[in-house]
Amino acid sequence: MMIIKIIKNKYYSKKFQYKKGFVVLFAVMLSSIILAITIGIANISIREIKFSTGAKDTNNAFFAADAGA
Repeated sequence: MMIIKIIKNKYYSKKFQYKKGFVVLFAVMLSSIILAITIGIANISIREIKFSTGAKDTNNAFFAADAGA
């Protein structure tokens, strides 16, 4: 009876180890996806900020040239 309990405990402990590995894998995959989305959004935001700054400078140059004409 004692041997059967030991064998069952080893089986359950291995089963838990596999589940722990899956949870770690799932957490890493989920955080990678979230990081990729965040980097993509940040990249788009930075490009929009650069574009708006360039458009403002273009607008100022146009009005300066118009005033000179």
